[in-house]
Amino acid sequence: MQLGDTVENAIWLDGRETKEQRKAYEKAVEVAIEQECSQNGFMCGKVIFHVKHPYDERVPPVPEHITGTQPRLLVAESDVIGLAIEEVQSSFISDIEPRDLLKLREITRRAAVARGHFLNDHEVDDIIETLGPEAAMDALRRSMN
Repeated sequence: MQLGDTVENAIWLDGRETKEQRKAYEKAVEVAIEQECSQNGFMCGKVIFHVKHPYDERVPPVPEHITGTQPRLLVAESDVIGLAIEEVQSSFISDIEPRDLLKLREITRRAAVARGHFLNDHEVDDIIETLGPEAAMDALRRSMN
């Protein structure tokens, strides 16, 4: 997948589908195309639906299991319009110096052990993140005295 490509999806209709069934398919396809683009690091434009007939260009033969009198191919298309931008959330522990993080982990772990809890780095980091910058900086200042 690359910028400018068109993402396509299609389903055969036999003419007996209800409006609700078609709307449900269209919504599912829009979500699937959006996910496909996102997983590949791209953004896709608006999904456009076209109805094609068995004799139209680029339409494969009607499958045998499509038995209605009005077979049609419902085609969904969306252009790849840009690169996906990941939202990066800032966190306290990712913004502090590595030596300060190690010291905060040591202080937090020592306090947890005193209460009978043994924590891994991820659990300790969650506590540090929850306490916030002010509490963490106070703990660092107290440990330096």
